[in-house]
Amino acid sequence: MTAEVKTWPVEYKNELLLGNQDKSIAVCSLWSDREYVAGKVGVDNVVVVGNLYSHGPGIEGIVRNVLANPSIRGIVIAGKDKGQKGTVERVYPKQNKVLIPKINIYKRHVKKNQQLPQGGVVELPRPLNIAKVAIICPKCTKIARIGYLVTDKKKVRICRKCKSPLDK
Repeated sequence: MTAEVKTWPVEYKNELLLGNQDKSIAVCSLWSDREYVAGKVGVDNVVVVGNLYSHGPGIEGIVRNVLANPSIRGIVIAGKDKGQKGTVERVYPKQNKVLIPKINIYKRHVKKNQQLPQGGVVELPRPLNIAKVAIICPKCTKIARIGYLVTDKKKVRICRKCKSPLDK
């Protein structure tokens, strides 16, 4: 079902990349270049690609554009590590962060020492906010919405899509 939208987008017309108006997904990249994100996602697969950092009111303009186009059903918020997978190595519950190897890498210049006699540039993973991490169901290999199943005084996390348990 395609809704006819005459004056769309309502805001930031010059700062958006318009795609296939028959699709139902809008992509909002945070600091990534919108042309780069559009190349990765494919402009034919989405309605519009735009950035959150704008000269206007930011998220309010994006929400107004989404509400003005009834064919858009969801917004994908993309960053530099969007779509990458890994296993959680360490959890920092007080900071609401997790450490995932090879994700959110930054470079650190190190003086020479006993472990690194030459010195140089070392790549280290930084902790990532838990809100940016989703659980992937091992059975259906999709991002899982988590549900709980209580049996025999044991609470088990399950995937809401395929109903398979997530815990070992």
